[in-house]
Amino acid sequence: MDTTTSAALIADSDSPPISPDAAADYWYSLLDEKEAGAFLGLTARTLQKMRQRGGGCKFIRISSRCLRYRRIDLREYAEARIHCSTSDTGEAAV
Repeated sequence: MDTTTSAALIADSDSPPISPDAAADYWYSLLDEKEAGAFLGLTARTLQKMRQRGGGCKFIRISSRCLRYRRIDLREYAEARIHCSTSDTGEAAV
């Protein structure tokens, strides 16, 4: 694979951009339910259930019918749920 092809593959990946301003734009941009679900590997319906029951990701309520998620909050949510084994309660996991 030549460098042009590999550079194009890297540019198309879901990793944050390199510059600090672009990285901040990436992590703090607002995602709708479908995009947020895809980021976590969940469906939009699962996110809705998590919001209703509590214990889900942080979200931003734009209006009564418009909700958004920030990538940084989704990442923190996922990072807080890393476990080392099935018996791990999560308190000592890192």
